[in-house]
Parts: sequence; structure tokens; C-alpha cells
Amino acid sequence: MLLFLFVTRFLTYLTGSINNANYDEVSNTYSFIGELVYSSRVHHTTAGNTTIATRYEYDHSGRKLATFEQINNQDEVTLNHLAYNELGQLKNKTLHNEIQSTDFAYNERSWLKNSSSNEFSMELRYNDAVNISPQYNGNIANQLWGASGNLPNTYNYRYDKLNRLTSANSTGISMSEVLTYDVMGNLTSLNRDNTGANAYNYTGNRLNSINNLTGTYQYDANGNALIDGRIGMTLTYNYMNLPATANKSGTSVTYTYNAAGQKLTKNYNNTVRQYVNGIEYNGNTIDIIHTEEGLAQNNGGTYTYRYNLSDHLGNVRYTFDIYNGAVRRLQSDDYYAFGKKRSVSPVNTDNKYLYNGKEVQDELGEQYDYGARFYDPVIGRWNVVDPLAEMDRKTNPYAYAFNNPMRFIDPDGMFGIETIGGEAYRNYLSNTSSSFGGNNPTDWVMDGNNKPYWDNNATSRSTTKAGETYLGRNVRYETKGGYDITLSANKTWHYTGSDMSDKTPVGSRFSDFQAALGSMQTALKTAEVTGELVAGLASGGIAGGEIGAAYLAGQAGRNASFLAGLAESGGGFSTIFRAVSAAEADDVANFGFRVLEGGYESKLFAPTLKEAVQFGKYNFGLDGIPNTIMKVRVPNSILNGAYKFTADGMNAIDIAAKNLSLLRGTALNYSPIF
Repeated sequence: MLLFLFVTRFLTYLTGSINNANYDEVSNTYSFIGELVYSSRVHHTTAGNTTIATRYEYDHSGRKLATFEQINNQDEVTLNHLAYNELGQLKNKTLHNEIQSTDFAYNERSWLKNSSSNEFSMELRYNDAVNISPQYNGNIANQLWGASGNLPNTYNYRYDKLNRLTSANSTGISMSEVLTYDVMGNLTSLNRDNTGANAYNYTGNRLNSINNLTGTYQYDANGNALIDGRIGMTLTYNYMNLPATANKSGTSVTYTYNAAGQKLTKNYNNTVRQYVNGIEYNGNTIDIIHTEEGLAQNNGGTYTYRYNLSDHLGNVRYTFDIYNGAVRRLQSDDYYAFGKKRSVSPVNTDNKYLYNGKEVQDELGEQYDYGARFYDPVIGRWNVVDPLAEMDRKTNPYAYAFNNPMRFIDPDGMFGIETIGGEAYRNYLSNTSSSFGGNNPTDWVMDGNNKPYWDNNATSRSTTKAGETYLGRNVRYETKGGYDITLSANKTWHYTGSDMSDKTPVGSRFSDFQAALGSMQTALKTAEVTGELVAGLASGGIAGGEIGAAYLAGQAGRNASFLAGLAESGGGFSTIFRAVSAAEADDVANFGFRVLEGGYESKLFAPTLKEAVQFGKYNFGLDGIPNTIMKVRVPNSILNGAYKFTADGMNAIDIAAKNLSLLRGTALNYSPIF
């Protein structure tokens, strides 16, 4: 695939790609503050062109309010309309010109409590469980589901002390799984629907066989299954450890990929399906176009929209289209805990994107393509080693979602993320777009010193610098100091187990100090911090890894003050802005906000973007000095104590030098140095 980029006035981006005889032209338009507001994709083929125009609306906080799409000359459709509560949580979503509606509610810890619609409704219970042990740590104890407030089906879950799922039993629709594990996190037995426990046999972490199945598994030197004992299929892999061929009597499947590992074609018994950045072909004819809420089905040149209603894991539970102005059910699906499908209403089984929203490979016995590897929900394991296994030494490289598939998912087969109150999962959802060239999250890489950082130029293994390792867009990472961190799309890092997050400037290495700060903030947010923690900070007691006790000891007063202030103010952050010169922008990117020797004892910030632009015009623009605007995240405890005044009709915030290191600044991408 060839890629090329043209930039015009830093607001409109033109991109293109070539795939076989087809090619794309994409034009993206952004708002003044960098929001994607319009995307036009023209897909050129020898049979004619297909134009997909998508536009977006946002509120004052940058939250998406609505998505509109038009294909060719068909009427524009409102794919979704979103409404939020006072805490910024999604409270309502409507689909297809607001014909279908779903309401969402949350508990006091911001965990999803229920979603409710006429078509599919779900309730999650944690510490308020019924008929089973309550869960206080984010594990789900009960899941109830049905429609229109009628929830006749209940799943009850049990876990061991390592939060691994040990049983899942349902009433209403009968489904059950009982599971056991070894000390390495390998499944040792699985009893589904009380049919008897199938025992798993291993060499190390490699599965050799499963009782009651006739075949055995064999592996190559990289840990890829060459023979799948469950389905009796022989596989080969390419240099990225992705399946290249799969064969057994009467079945032949061949896959091709581009250099970044994206699937381009699947040839099943000489029937070819092409995948072109969200457009799929059957043979030489477009079959479907993926949208943010499902897909558009080609019916002789006219596209019909199909929508998916999903649970908290992204599992598609209800698929529908609009017929005579009303919702028409096409397909309903239920799943066992580890993803094996139990379809209750196969009115139409055309939808192949089901568990976690991934494409099922029926040719491979119901396995799912996650991107980096294929997952087998029948046995609850991957058949290929985790490509990022070295990033989490505590986790089995073949285990799916840390053996807790009700709380975690694996978005791309690289690393699991938490769905219950997880900032990484919210970032993943907000940056998932089917529009080629749309909201394009950039990627994390590991440098030669084993430190992850954000590289705007790395989008695949082939674009990663020599001596560095491509990690991907959502990565769970254990620092040298032992902190469990999730690095997410849009430069955010997330302290695993909480919803506290922050941003890492482009090119900056993630450090144990950031992880320690996230850990402190998490403790404060959940009201578990004590005087002992603050005292420990003051003595440098929690220092570790790359930061060292001496550093924390030198910063003890500031850290203790920050923690106390954050606790007193109830925590939280606000956004302010600052106009900066090119030199200061570089300095902030490398060292954060600070006062240089001989400089002022504080820095001025603006409460609004408009006022920051005015400051930049007066302080730099009139003298012809290059400048840009930075968006700054400030703890409320610092902001509340800052000196505020008005100058030349503009509001200003004066933050003392001692507090500047607690600020996080990001240059807005619409405002380059000029």
C-alpha cells in the first residue's frame, strides 16, 4: 500500500491509498481546536466511484454530540446522537435519525450500571449482587439481560483470589461454564453446560491436547500452533506470526496482509473477500461499508444501514435495520463467558462481527480475528503467543483477557484493557473509527532503554525506528518500579485499576514518577489514602525504579502539599491555556512547565482558549515572534489557590513556580509555530 499526505493550512488533510486497482482519496477538515468535523472519502474503482461523507458535531467540552453520514447521493443519515450527564458520562444514545434509543446509568464509582432500550437491556451488579457473593473490586457478580426493562435472564459469576473467572451460570437462557487453572494461568479444565469437564494437557504453557478431542496441537519455534487439535487444521504463518494458510480435508483458507499486518484478502475455497480500510468486497463487488454503529449493506448500488447494540464488552447482542420507519430485528446473539456463541434468534446470520465486535472466522471453527492474532472462544485461549508478552511478565502469553473475560477485553490481540471504569477502554472506544483517515490514533514504541514513548511517526512495525520496538495503540506496561500502567491511544496513560489518567508529551519517555503520581491520585480518589501514605511520601519511601529516593525526598514538601490539596479539594483537574514561544514549547515538551534561572517567579495562563489567543497576539504577534497555544491540565487544588486578575480586558491566572511541575501541557495541533 502506498500512502501520501498533503497538508493545507493545518486544517484540511488530504490522504490517499492504493490497493490493487482501487484507490482512495480522503479529505479531513478540523475545527480550530483540532476536532475532526468533516471527512470525505472517495473510493475509486474500475466499476465507478463510491463517496462516503461523514460529519461530526461536538459540545463545548469537545465531546462528540452527533455523527452524520451520506453515501453517494443517498439521503444523509444521523448515525448517532449522544447526550451526557453532569459528570460527562454518556446517558443516552439514539441511532438512525433518532429512531432507536438507549439509556445508560452508572453507580457511585462511575461503573456502568445498566443500559436500557426496547431492543436490548442489560444490568450489571457488583457489590449489590443477588444470590451470589458480592464483588467490591470491579468484578461483575450478576449480569441481567433482556429488553424493555424485562430482564428474564441472569448470569452469576464467581472468581478466585486472582480475579480469574471460575464459574458462570445463567438462568432463563441456559448456559454454564465451570473453569479451573494451574499456577501459570493455564486453563486446566472446562465444563460447559454440565457435559463433563474437558481436561487440558500442557507442556509449559503450550496446549498439547484436550480430553474428548481426538487431535493434538503442534507448534513452531515462535509458539504458533501449526496443528489445531480441536478442528484438525494445519496452519502456516507469515513473518508477523499471522495466519497465512489453513487447510484440512475439503477446506482451504489463505490470508494476505500489508506490511503493517492489516488483513487485505481472505480466500476460502477460491472465493475471495477483500478488506480495504473499512470496505469489504465479495469478489469484485462492494459488499459492506463499516460505520461507527454497524455497517451499510450494498443492495445493487443502494446501501441499507444495519446497526449493532452491544453490551459492556462490545459483544454485539442485537442487530437491526430500519423498515417502514421502525426497528426490524435481524439477529440476536448471546455468548458463553469466554465468547462461544449461543445465538438465540438467528433470524438473519449475515453479521460476522460479533464477540468483542470482531469478525468470526467460521472456516476456522468459530475463531475470531483480533488483528494481531486469532482467538478460539471454544477453548478460551489464543493459539499464538502474545506479541507483547514481555510487557507483562505476570500474565500467561496464551491466556485471554487475564482469564476474566467479563471485565477485560483485548482490542487488537496485543494486550488486555479493563472495561469497568477503565480510562483506557473509554479512549479505545472514542478513537475507534471506521472512516479511513478519520480519528487516527498514533502509537507507542519502546526505545533502546526499554522505556515506552509516544512517536507520531510510528504507525506499524515497518515505520518504527531501528533498535526500537513497536507496541501499538493500547498497551499494558509494568514499569521498573513495579507500577501497572496502561498506555492508551491519544497519548494517555492510565494507572491500571482506576480511572485516573494523564497525557505524555510527544517524544517524552514514560517514567516511574508519573506512575507513582497516578497511584497516589488513585488512592486519594477512592478515599483510601491515609496519613501513613503522606508520611511515606515525605520520607521518599515509595520511590523506586527510575526516580530514586533522593529525588522524592527533595520533592517531599511539594508532593505532600499536592496530595493534601487534592484531598481537600476533592481532587479533579481543570483545563487552562497559555500562549508560548517556540523555545518555550520545546522546553515544555522536554521538561514540563518550569521557570528558568533569571526568569519570573510565576507564569500566566488564560482560563479560555480565546483569551490565550489574545495574549499570544499581544505578547508575540505584534513583534512577529513565532508562538502557539498550549492546553494545560491543572489540579483544582493548584487552580483554586492561584492569584487571578484582569488585564487589558482579559482574565489571567498566575501560577507560582513551585507548582508548575504539576501542570501537564499539550500543544494544540491546530496552532503550529508560525
